Amino acid sequence: MIRELDRQAYHADLIRLLNHTVAIVNQVPVTGTDPASGARVDSEECGTGCTVKWRDLNLIVTAKHVIEGANTNQVRIYSTPDGPIRFAGRDDLTPSDIGAGEPFKGNAIHRCGRRDLAALVVAAADFPTMDFFDLQDSVDPAPSDRVLCCGFPADHNVHIGTEIKNGRKGALYRL
Repeated sequence: MIRELDRQAYHADLIRLLNHTVAIVNQVPVTGTDPASGARVDSEECGTGCTVKWRDLNLIVTAKHVIEGANTNQVRIYSTPDGPIRFAGRDDLTPSDIGAGEPFKGNAIHRCGRRDLAALVVAAADFPTMDFFDLQDSVDPAPSDRVLCCGFPADHNVHIGTEIKNGRKGALYRL
């Protein structure tokens, strides 16, 4: 019974985290060499972003290097699909489980000049399944505040335990 409760708690925590996390694909081709074959390969940069609301803006915050060199027409975003989430291992994935993402519909990408940080301005209506963290006017959490984040690759997490803070129990994961 305890293992089933742990599994359900893990899935609930993961779904909550996924409702604030998107996958981002930078369609600017990156050319490199396959280390195994030495052949030339082209790829696309990918990463994750977090959905936040800051003042009157809905944003996807990501690392600047994820969207390096891309304009608004060269970014795709994959968010949590509508409907139930099916948890599956890599070997159990089917083509219908994998999507290419949607073209970025926003009209602005802001890049920080000093940090590896970027923000994509979006309309919340374009992401009906996503929750946007309301940052209000401050992004400086108190030392006792809980902060959740997710980074690429998000599927390589390991449950390492539970922790109780301020009377609330939470699961800890190593990504």
